[in-house]
Amino acid sequence: MSNPLSKVEELQEQAGDWSLIALLLQKPQPGWPQRLRAAAEKTVDPELRVAADLAHGKGNDYFHECLFGPNGLLLSRESCYRSADDHSPLLADLSSLADALGYSRVGDEPADHIVSVVDLMAHVLSRRADAMADGQVGEAMYLEGVAEWLRRAHLAWFTEQIVKALSETEVCYLSHVARALEARVHPPGEPETPRRRPSEPDSSIESPLSDE
Repeated sequence: MSNPLSKVEELQEQAGDWSLIALLLQKPQPGWPQRLRAAAEKTVDPELRVAADLAHGKGNDYFHECLFGPNGLLLSRESCYRSADDHSPLLADLSSLADALGYSRVGDEPADHIVSVVDLMAHVLSRRADAMADGQVGEAMYLEGVAEWLRRAHLAWFTEQIVKALSETEVCYLSHVARALEARVHPPGEPETPRRRPSEPDSSIESPLSDE
């Protein structure tokens, strides 16, 4: 039987890594290097450690705006990869989940922006770690399902394209961020499932709010 404390620590580490990825993808603001340094000290992921170290010298708001801004080089929103004309249900789905979990987005990115979804994942995993630490097993199991839904029903649809684009940029630290993100959204050894068009429904991936 596993030690409950070690499981909590593992979940806290996962949440911290997702939070660090989100921080590395955010527009650098005053205090950003200090936050980055503090977050990087807690990770054991070599890709994220290298990324954070390089970002201290390379990260700036100009690069971020060129890549992730509204007119940036990257298609950074999930809705860009959906064929539906109306993206309001997608945005409402993510916004409703964020509201239900008491999450407030960082910056002014829309709910389906890669930074917003990654940071929401960090929040979900942090909440799950807290629930496990408090012995709230049912809540922890629910949040585990939420995290899996976010990964499979949202991040999996557009992370691969963004990872490829980030790997090809001349902003060196982002290639390390890309590999760390890819490893979490598409874990090595995970069984491949037939891909479907993003606009097609998947009955096996149900919104965690569907029963409310």
